[in-house]
Amino acid sequence: MGHDQVVGRAAVLAFGLAIGLVVGLGVGAALLGEVDVPALSTFVVATLAFAAIYASIVVGISGTTGSTSRATTYALGFFVIFELLWDAIPMAILYVIEGFSIPETIPDWVFPLMQVSPSSAYFTTVVALLPDLADAANADPGGAGVGVEADPAAAEPLYASPEIGIVVLALWLVVPFLVGYYRFGNADL
Repeated sequence: MGHDQVVGRAAVLAFGLAIGLVVGLGVGAALLGEVDVPALSTFVVATLAFAAIYASIVVGISGTTGSTSRATTYALGFFVIFELLWDAIPMAILYVIEGFSIPETIPDWVFPLMQVSPSSAYFTTVVALLPDLADAANADPGGAGVGVEADPAAAEPLYASPEIGIVVLALWLVVPFLVGYYRFGNADL
């Protein structure tokens, strides 16, 4: 497993994604009449990074096993846990910690746990990088305070702000690749 596999698979994903983005942006520009190029560029880069993250995850999973069917099973399990079930896991932990009830105010520590899913981290990254657009679309994941003027002295910690999504996405890009690379390098082939 190597750098070339991640880059190749990310390029294939990026190509398909780019076609979809161009069509979608063309329709959007036709309907709206204008395009904010810096915001568009930021969105495209974040979206392509998200595609590269999934390529890294899948290649990393594949590098941990010598069996195609096992790699497919692991990838499917990853998807089910992190994309379909993950939102319920932090809330279940909170429910148990709070004595089997949900508190009126969700503690700050729940927000970073909610960001562990790659798609949640991607969404939060887009909110962090494009706060004006996120505010206009009412996209405020977890009550993170998008569009709120904050006093630097009263600023929330990084783990409770949308910027945590950027950190989590970076970890999803690097860690699966390194784990797969390490496991593949130590495999008895």
